[in-house]
Amino acid sequence: MGEKKAAKIFVTLFIIFIMITSVLGFIAIQSGSNNNSQTTKKINGHKFDLINGRWVTSINGQQFVFDSLPDQLKGYEVNDIKLNTKNYIIYDFSKNDLENELIKLELTLRLTGNGGVRACLNEKECDNELPIVNCNDVNGFYFKLNYETKDVTKDGNCIAIEGTSYQISSYIDYINYNILGIL
Repeated sequence: MGEKKAAKIFVTLFIIFIMITSVLGFIAIQSGSNNNSQTTKKINGHKFDLINGRWVTSINGQQFVFDSLPDQLKGYEVNDIKLNTKNYIIYDFSKNDLENELIKLELTLRLTGNGGVRACLNEKECDNELPIVNCNDVNGFYFKLNYETKDVTKDGNCIAIEGTSYQISSYIDYINYNILGIL
């Protein structure tokens, strides 16, 4: 009977050992993968760190966030970007589908002293607190979700950008890189 008891204790200790080493191995793999996922790239004299799937760079003590690096934006070029101190971000805010994308542009415009005022083209698509603007009278960027085509056109003094949320995010990254002088 002593041998059976010793065998039970040995099996129990062996199972406990396997469970503990499995948990420790899982923790080591997880912490190791977090360290490997943080990548740093240097582009045009700017250091970019990949943090939580987004590229972050610091300019004059301010951090700017991008979804893509400059060399990943081929096909998302935006020409004739003309800024003044009050540039509008125009969109159908009743849908609120582009909030994450638009905040990147808004913050870049504000941090560089170029406005970043949200606005609407008409009352139907507008939050009551936002101004209604006409692209013939103001500088701005007009964004429209379109799942069938991507396009950049001029609409008066506005740059009109159509596409999916991913495409619009890429265009915004390109615009922000230009504003910051990285491209």
